[in-house]
Amino acid sequence: MRKQAHRKHTHASVPMLINRLLEEHVESLHEHGMVTAFQYGVATKQHYDYLVRMANMMNVANQSKPSAEAEQIKTNLNHLAKSIFDRYKREGKFGVSGLHLQLMKRLVAAYDDYWKRQTTNLYNECVAELNAFYADLANKKAELNG
Repeated sequence: MRKQAHRKHTHASVPMLINRLLEEHVESLHEHGMVTAFQYGVATKQHYDYLVRMANMMNVANQSKPSAEAEQIKTNLNHLAKSIFDRYKREGKFGVSGLHLQLMKRLVAAYDDYWKRQTTNLYNECVAELNAFYADLANKKAELNG
């Protein structure tokens, strides 16, 4: 009779690089679509909201797993989002200067690279926390309007 090994089975997640590559078309479409919209001056609130969502993801990631890289990306995304919002208040449309467009392109590349090197669990935890935050905001808004 053969001995049976008693192993504790653990759940292994797919490395983020593989997960990101599998979902590349979805994430990349949003990220590069946002950059293109700002580049051609046709950015809408949805494009701006996606930039803010990226900044919020980095805020949550930096709280969960602090690093100098995450802090820098977070700070630059927040600064860029504020600059775009200030311009929107002044001019009534979403837009960026040439310098901010170059910064946006570099930040999208840095954001993409950062998440490719993180664990899937960290990414999923950040998404879940951010979705809960947005759901809470929507509930508060509904209470105020209802």
